[in-house]
Order: sequence, then C-alpha cells, then structure tokens
Amino acid sequence: MPTFQYSPPDLDQAPQPVPRWKFILQIIKIGLLLTLWSFFTTVIIISPVHEIDISVVTILPNETLVRGLVSLKGIARITLQGTITAVQKNLPGREDIVPAVSMHLEWLDSISNQTTQRTDMWHVYLNKDLKKFVRISQLFYKPDMRGNEVRGLLMLEGKGDIPLALIMETDSSPMLTKFGVIYCVLLLLGLYIIIFFELTDPTLGVILMATTALATLTALGERPSLPLITSWVDFRVIMFMLSMMIISGITSESGILDWLAIQIYRISKGQKWLILIFLALVTSLLSSLIPNVTLVFLMGPIAVMLCEAALVQTQFVLYVVLVYANIGGAFTLVSDPLNMIIATNTDVDWIDFTVHMFPGVVCALIVGLPVIYLTMRKKFSQLEDTQILVTEERRTTSKDLIRQVAQREALLRMREPLRSCIRPSSNYFKTLAYLEIHYGISDKKLLAKCMIVLILVEMLFVLHTHPLVPGASLHSVALMGALLLVILTKLDDMETVLRYLDWSVVLFLSAHFVFIAVVHELGLVPWLGDLVVKVISSVETRHQKTVAILLIIWLTAFLAAIVNNIAVTEMLLGLIQELTMHRKINVPLSPLIWALAYGASFGANGTLLGSHSNLIGVVVARRFGYHITFLQFFRYGFPVMLATLSVASAYLLIAHTL
Repeated sequence: MPTFQYSPPDLDQAPQPVPRWKFILQIIKIGLLLTLWSFFTTVIIISPVHEIDISVVTILPNETLVRGLVSLKGIARITLQGTITAVQKNLPGREDIVPAVSMHLEWLDSISNQTTQRTDMWHVYLNKDLKKFVRISQLFYKPDMRGNEVRGLLMLEGKGDIPLALIMETDSSPMLTKFGVIYCVLLLLGLYIIIFFELTDPTLGVILMATTALATLTALGERPSLPLITSWVDFRVIMFMLSMMIISGITSESGILDWLAIQIYRISKGQKWLILIFLALVTSLLSSLIPNVTLVFLMGPIAVMLCEAALVQTQFVLYVVLVYANIGGAFTLVSDPLNMIIATNTDVDWIDFTVHMFPGVVCALIVGLPVIYLTMRKKFSQLEDTQILVTEERRTTSKDLIRQVAQREALLRMREPLRSCIRPSSNYFKTLAYLEIHYGISDKKLLAKCMIVLILVEMLFVLHTHPLVPGASLHSVALMGALLLVILTKLDDMETVLRYLDWSVVLFLSAHFVFIAVVHELGLVPWLGDLVVKVISSVETRHQKTVAILLIIWLTAFLAAIVNNIAVTEMLLGLIQELTMHRKINVPLSPLIWALAYGASFGANGTLLGSHSNLIGVVVARRFGYHITFLQFFRYGFPVMLATLSVASAYLLIAHTL
C-alpha cells in the first residue's frame, strides 16, 4: 500500500498572529450578519400579522353569488382553492373552454349606493381531475381611483354545469409594489454572496436570508402568520430524506457498498479516469431506477472509498456522482420528484415520458464526460492535506495485515490473465489486495435484511402511482421502509440510528423552502410569466414553437440552478399550460413539457442549491471528513449544465420543429 507523508502540527508552538486583512474581513462579515439580524428582528417584532378573510363559497350553475367587501381601497386580491386549473388569465377567443366560475368586482357609491365602477371579468376553469386541489390568485384594480367608493361587491357567476365549492381568501389591502422583482433579486444576490464566499455556515446563512426575506415581506405589509410559514415547508421531502439517511446508514454497515467499490476498482484495473467513467455510468444507470436522494446516499460512500484507493481528489469524484445522478434522473418518472410533479399534472405516462427523454439523456451522458475531463484534468490527482490525513486515520498498517496483503497480492498477480484490454495501474494489485482483506461484505444476515427492505421500498417507489396502492407516496414508503429496517436490525440501539441523521440538512431545507415561498410571494414568477408571453407572442407564428422551447428549457435551467429544480417545476408548470391556451400563441403542450423536464434536471448541475440530491452529497462528504464548497461545485458543474442543455435543446428542436 502507498504510504502518505503527513506531519501533524506542533501543539507546543505558539499561535501565529492573525493577519490584519483577515481581522478586517472578519469584522466586515460580523457587521453584515448583525445588520441582517437587526433588520429582520426589528421589522418582524413591530409589525402585526396581516389578516386575510377566509370563507367557503358554493357557486351553483347559471346563478350569481354576491359577496360584500368592506373597506375596499381600490385594489383587492382574491385567492381561490379547489378543483380548478392553474390558468389564471382571461383567454379571449377560446370559447370552446367553458369556465366554471366567472367573477368581477363592483364598487358602490357611498351616497347613492349605486354601482359606479367595475373590473374586467376573471374566468376560473374547472379541472378535469376532480382530485387535484389547486390554489390561484388574482389582483383586481379599480379602473378609476377617484370617487367616494368605500364598499365593494364581489360577483361570482356559475358558468359550468355542476355546482362548485371553493375556499376563498379575500385580501382588501394586498401588497402592491412595483419593486417586488427587485427585492427578489436582492434577496437571491444576498443568499449567494453568503454561500458563495462562505461568509458563514451554509445552514446559518440560509436561515438568516429566510428570515430577512420574511422581514422584507413584513415591511411591505404582508407579514405571514406562523401557520402559513409552516405550510411553506415541504415536510414530505424532509421525511423522505431522514428516512433514506437511516436506510443507507444501516445498509452501509453490511459492507455491500464496500463490495461494490471493490468491483468497480477491479473492472477499471485501478486506472483513475476509468474509475471515474465507470462510476458515472453506474450512477446514471441506477438513477433511472432509484430516486436521486437514495442513490447519492448509496453511491457517495462507494465514491469516497474508490478515491482513497486510487489516490484522486474525493470532492471531484463526488461532483461527478452528483452531476450524473441529476442527468440520469431525467430518464424516468421514479428517479426525480420533479418528473412525478410533471406527470401528475399532465397526461404523460411512464412509457411516453421515458421514450421522449431517452435520446436527450443519452446525448447528455456522452457530452458530459469530455467536459468533466477538460475541467478536472489538472487537479484530479492533486491530493489535499485533509484527504491525506483522513485516509491515514482510516487505514491500519499492522505487521500481520502487511503480510496478508503481500500474500493476497501474489495470488492476484497469478490469477491476472496474460492479455487484458485494460492495463493495471502501478499499485493496482497491492491496493486491491488491501481492499479485499480489509473491506467487503461483513454481515451477510444484515445484508439480507437490508436487501429485502430495499427491494420492497423500490417496488413501492415504482408502483406508487398504481391505483392498487394509492397511499404509497414516496415519503410514506421511505418512512415505512426505515421503520421496518430499524425493527429488523436496530431495535435495541436507537442511539446509533439517530447518529445517521444530519439535522443541519433539515434546518437548511426548511429555511430554503421558506425563502423560495417568499420569493414567489414577491411576484418573481408572474413577472417572468408576463415576460415569456410577450417574447413568444412578439415573433411570427411559425417561429413561436422554436422560441418557446428554447425559452422554457433555458429559463427553467437557470431558475433551477438559482432556486431549486423541484420548486421551479411547480412554479413554471402552470406557465407552460397557460402558454398553450393563450390566444396569441400557437404552441402545443408536449414540447414544452419535455423542455421543462430537461431544464429542471440538467439545470440542477448549475449550483449546489439546484437539487436536494446535491445537498445530500454535502452530507455524505461530511460523514467521511470532506468538505464540498459552493464555489467548487459551480466551477465544475456549471460547464456540464451548459453543455448538456445545448445538446437537449438541439434534440428538442430537431424532434419538434424540423
């Protein structure tokens, strides 16, 4: 085995003085964070919770329901929740679509009590799937702000053929600002400055920016209540991640992950770049069958072990695992939750999705490898002091082990075929002998239990959309699998189980969910939607499909890199459905669905915040003593994002325009 030369620091040596520039930078950093804390603390403490009137309305066919609105100030926001579509705008010229409800506001004169002004009609359409519960909002402006009107009437007309019950939220004093998008940009810029330059711990940075975003919303008169803030946190994702942490942690104790690492090392003959290629291909293949978060938990330890055996930088190989997990995750509906979001809100089935995504994913897998080689080739084999120290601590060098390694090495050389298409590396036999002796499957009974649970969980992941198992959602299946594995293996040792959980990820995700929700409340998505509609409608009809495909795939990708691919998918899905129904736009829905899927999956490679699986990669690296930084991931992931998006764009244009 190769030996590392590492000199530990002298503990008796006097501490070196801190340079002046570092001291000044530390003062600036603390001052910035204290400014953020003072801002959101002061604003939130002195501002009351914004009150919203919530009621249930039932609209009968061909009848008008009148609701009075008191103290109306020329503007109101009406939010509806129910079995309706996400299309929010009027669709003139589309009389073939029958609205379920049409509504408008009327203002009454304070003296004569007669209607003086009214808004345009807002049409809300019934969803074909009566099980889907959708929330949409609309702002109503008084045409003329002059007058003595102090009271308004909301007129709801039933246009469908069945009664419709909706939850209606009425906000008589909504936030009205032209600078909402600017605030969004400033908040996103602040978040990336904190994380990009590592001004503080990433979890603390996201918490600070989430509270700053809440303070910004509060300063604009829209302080959300605690139940509303809690509803913004997707506990399904958090439950899924915690459950998979337990399953992967217990499974790793059986030694199956070490065994898989040994097989990859044996096939690649210890060649560094072949290890990277095989690991990328295995990751992309498995990501089409296993959810990305689960896959990163399983492949992360394998990548770490191979890096320490082949003497390459661990962080680089983990980047490749994360990147190819995101690329391969675009292949099937099971691999990534965003694919399931698209499928459940459209008429796309498993086969249709896979057939349309297969060519672009294969091309992206091929294109990604040269980009990775060009960006990593110079530093791929340069080990950091941290990796040298961590590797030394995990390896034992007893005399008995050295003798066993020598015997096993001689046996491996005798079994090596005379002719091989891959030439073994210089230390291949010694490293392989060490790995086979020191690692491998250590507990076959535990492995059998883990395999039973994993197979059961994966089967339910695949079948969770089947009518026979309507309650088999991803998060509930993962939780049941984790509980079953704990019962079978760790029933009397819960302290060990809890050590598998990384609570910093829970705090990070919770704060990130709140931050994304505030960005949405400030109006970033509606502004982008209006911009997209203007751009597409401004070109000739025969070019609208091409422009729409390119605009959706690249807009989705960059938003996914900046925010999060799952959140962006939920935001933009309603936008592409609206585009296909617009009077001035003649674009079918199908190519926009594939553009959204490619953009969300490949855009996740742009930054560390692009997907939840990227954050899990940080957790796996931390378990083994390594640190993944935002800047490093951006340096190697962003070029792959640009290359894969270019290939996917070309494929979509060839398939749907040429």
